[in-house]
Amino acid sequence: MDDNLDSLALFAIAELSQLRAQALDLFDRCLAERNPAPILSFIENQVMGDPPHLPLLREFAAGLQQRLISLHAYHYDVRDKVTRTFADYGVDITPFLPSNPLSDYHRIEAQDHGICPAECLTCR
Repeated sequence: MDDNLDSLALFAIAELSQLRAQALDLFDRCLAERNPAPILSFIENQVMGDPPHLPLLREFAAGLQQRLISLHAYHYDVRDKVTRTFADYGVDITPFLPSNPLSDYHRIEAQDHGICPAECLTCR
């Protein structure tokens, strides 16, 4: 009986992995075709299932989050390399390549944006 449970668990893991790979491939295809309809349909089918395939959706979301992190890292690496290359020739191009404001959130002063009251001790 334990062998049956183990094989069912392995089958479920393999199925989840296969569906996750299919979802990510479908996402890539949607990006290439600039058409979100197939991935939206896939997600709707997973949500509408009885029961909904939440582990798959979590895995898919984690995969997308990992891709987003990789893209951000690549973006900033390229930006840094281009900026340094121009700086080697004495050209400052930073005004033309501003960094993403969200990446600089730790430098934003709350008081400057009307978020923090003027009497706040932290912002003085």
